[in-house]
Amino acid sequence: MLRWLAMARWGIVVGLATLLVALSGPAAVSEGATPGPTARRQVAAAEAATQLAIPQVAISQVAVAPVENEQGAVERNEGIRDAERQRDVELASFKPAWKVGQSWVVQTVTRQSQARRGTESVRDSRPVRWRFRVLRTEPFAGSPCFVVRITCVEAGRQPVTTLWVNRDSMTLRAVRTQLPAADGWRTLEETYSSSSEQPFPAFGPHCFPPLELPVFLAGTKGQSSFRYEATDGLGAKAVGKLGFAFDVEQSAQVADDQQLPSLLPQRYAKSPQRTPTLQVKLKSATNQVRQFWQAGLPWPVYSDNGVVQSSLLTVEPPAEQAMPESEP
Repeated sequence: MLRWLAMARWGIVVGLATLLVALSGPAAVSEGATPGPTARRQVAAAEAATQLAIPQVAISQVAVAPVENEQGAVERNEGIRDAERQRDVELASFKPAWKVGQSWVVQTVTRQSQARRGTESVRDSRPVRWRFRVLRTEPFAGSPCFVVRITCVEAGRQPVTTLWVNRDSMTLRAVRTQLPAADGWRTLEETYSSSSEQPFPAFGPHCFPPLELPVFLAGTKGQSSFRYEATDGLGAKAVGKLGFAFDVEQSAQVADDQQLPSLLPQRYAKSPQRTPTLQVKLKSATNQVRQFWQAGLPWPVYSDNGVVQSSLLTVEPPAEQAMPESEP
């Protein structure tokens, strides 16, 4: 039962991916009954897909095609090179060091599929920019957390997303975001926790921009397994509610320098020898993502979850004072 409910989270992707085409404002649809707490994400996604009437997003898996030699055979040495790179990685050296007042801009591009005369083609949506700003620190679930506000540069105020990220471990602890609805916007809140009370990698709700954070632990090996729970509600509102368990595998290795120029933004791929790049992969039963991190940067320079590609555009120094938070 829990596995079926976890798989149902993918249903949100179809409606939310189309949000990039309708950022100027949602269209009206017929009114429906208000969903209960445990079904809110699925109902919101269905309403978004109905009201926006956009072609379905191609939900593909992240995969790298095998390299073939001149004789057409799979390059055997590729597996040897992967094994050499798959070694223990000190993730702590890549952990972002956020500061209150700091901000950065991320650009996302969404793959969309179109069917024409029995054939299916995939095209990219127009790029959309998102501004992340660290507002302040505050206690959450008994630990100090960064409060980060995400706004769409093109659309202005909405949709708005707020993150709570543990200040010490950089673990994602909670998300408040917005989904398009018949009467404007519907708020979705989720809290993330672990029964072991240890840091964990987590996938946020299927919103824009995608929210996937690995865990940065000193001495973490190349591949590790984790479990966390996602619960409807924020903080105290989530207490006593049913949580959904997710098992996540995280692997980390030094990135192949030969792949970087074709994947990373030019400013981050010019000198991979001078700026080491870490490739991190997260995988659960329903989600997966590949990210590239560089030391000293607040967000992955590039990530791809099979539907949305994200690139880090700019990083701005911390402002002198934190910005006040207002509810969306």
